Amino acid sequence: MDMTTMGIMGSVQLICAIWVIYEVWAVNRSLSTGGKILWTIVALFFNLLGAAAYYFIEKNKRSPEASDTLV
Repeated sequence: MDMTTMGIMGSVQLICAIWVIYEVWAVNRSLSTGGKILWTIVALFFNLLGAAAYYFIEKNKRSPEASDTLV
C-alpha cells in the first residue's frame, strides 16, 4: 500500500471516529453516560467497524418511525 492510500484510509477512519463521537455526545441524548463512554471507546479503537455498528444498532434504534416515512 502506498502512502497516498494509507493517508486516505486514515482520514476516512478519523472522520468515522469523529462522527460517532459527535453523534453519541451531542445528538443522542437518550444514551446513559456509560453507553456514551463505551461507544466513544469503540469509535476510537474500531473506527470503521465502530461507525458501522453504531449506525446499524443505535441510529436505527432511535428512529423507528423514519422507516415508515420512506414508504
